[in-house]
Amino acid sequence: MQQVNVLKTSVNFQTTLGSERFERFSEWIRLVESMSFLKQVAKYRTAAVTEDTRSKSVRSYKEAELFIIKVVQNEVYQTEIANIRQNLRLPKNSSLVSLNPFLDSRGVLCVGGRLNRANIELHEKNPIIIPGKHYIAKLLIRHFHCLSPGTPFYRRSHQKSRFLDNRSEAFNTVIHSLVR
Repeated sequence: MQQVNVLKTSVNFQTTLGSERFERFSEWIRLVESMSFLKQVAKYRTAAVTEDTRSKSVRSYKEAELFIIKVVQNEVYQTEIANIRQNLRLPKNSSLVSLNPFLDSRGVLCVGGRLNRANIELHEKNPIIIPGKHYIAKLLIRHFHCLSPGTPFYRRSHQKSRFLDNRSEAFNTVIHSLVR
């Protein structure tokens, strides 16, 4: 009798991008440009492309920023997002409980609360929640700090459209590393 050897190969597919890849970028703008480019390549491969699809635009940057933020939010706040989608209460130990978070029409986790009644722009009423301990928070702080040096100015101008969870710790860590 002959001996037969059987080999089995298993392949694990990663269905999500994974935000750990974002740590390869040292600048927010480079990360956004790369994601914008990848999204354009994906569009180019899957659909008929016109010339303006290939060109860089503000819209493609905004889409890339939202994509990055959604990837990070889905990793960090997975339980909270699932609870919000199912109309359940957030866990008591969640860092977002006091923010009254909700998912906007784009599927992005935003700060809720009484500001909805204020007469200010929508992005100021409901800033996007960014996990303060995540790498992209550091990239964002560095990016906006270098655009407008001075922590107080950064805090005022950037806080209007984005809300950093654990922001004082994130600010202090990044700003001190920039000063040294």
